[in-house]
Amino acid sequence: MGGLHYLQPTSLLCITYLDTRHSSFVARKIDGLCKLRIKVLFSSFCLPQLAGVRDYLEMGDIMHKINKPYILAMMVVRNEASRYLLPVLNQLATYVDGIVILDDASTDRTPELCQSHKKVIRFQQLEHPLFEQDEAALRTLLWEMTVELNPTWILALDADELLERRISKELPALTEQKEFDLITFPVYHFWGDLLHYRIDDYWNPSLSRAVCLFRYQKKLTYHWASRKLHCGRFPEEAYLTPRYPSNIRLLHLGYAVKKEHPQKYHRYLSLDPQGKFCPLSHYQSILNPKPRLRMWHGENLEVLLWKQA
Repeated sequence: MGGLHYLQPTSLLCITYLDTRHSSFVARKIDGLCKLRIKVLFSSFCLPQLAGVRDYLEMGDIMHKINKPYILAMMVVRNEASRYLLPVLNQLATYVDGIVILDDASTDRTPELCQSHKKVIRFQQLEHPLFEQDEAALRTLLWEMTVELNPTWILALDADELLERRISKELPALTEQKEFDLITFPVYHFWGDLLHYRIDDYWNPSLSRAVCLFRYQKKLTYHWASRKLHCGRFPEEAYLTPRYPSNIRLLHLGYAVKKEHPQKYHRYLSLDPQGKFCPLSHYQSILNPKPRLRMWHGENLEVLLWKQA
């Protein structure tokens, strides 16, 4: 969503809590060491299916006990089934411990793809769209869904974003260091295809960095900026912590299809006609007929997307 960048559990099963607030039941097993979360769909709830408890992820307490980072990705989605959702989820699955997804009332197969993915450990679908009413409220819901699982680090990505594959090798160093709590990444906005990215004005990667990775601190109280649009990926307190500028590139594919540009422009203009949350000139630049582009010389995105699908 968004897209504009300005140890081992015990074997006995004891269900002590059923969470029916969401589109899937959540059963929790609580002992002195850990809490296990089991996702059970409404249509298929039966006790024998809970035997696969170890396949589901709420290992936060265990990870903390052994001083190993527990990394969760969180994502808002809406009608992403025919775009980049599946390869994005598949790539995330190679380096995070679990994925938390809030669906903003999709009308396509997005919920099915999310709920069937092995690394999606929590999923909720809203009945009515919220993004266009209040993005901060939507992000707050996603945040609460995620922090309930007690992660060490939270990676916030959109369904049209990929980090370079080297993130798999470099993530341990980023998450095991103690000096920085916030990691930023340069954003490469692919424009019109998967071979060129934009370099003029605020689209330039040197000026466009995304705050995507945050070390969650359970003892803090968090507040979201009171902005109905472009509210950021994390609460305000996250942006006050020491940050590290990673050189791993964030690949934004939201503008890779040229015919979608007018629709994106009109959508943002309808949501922010006075430019309250972003300069109108930046919205208008979406329709620039001659943007400055540069050839991409990194990994082959066609291959990356095909392999991950």
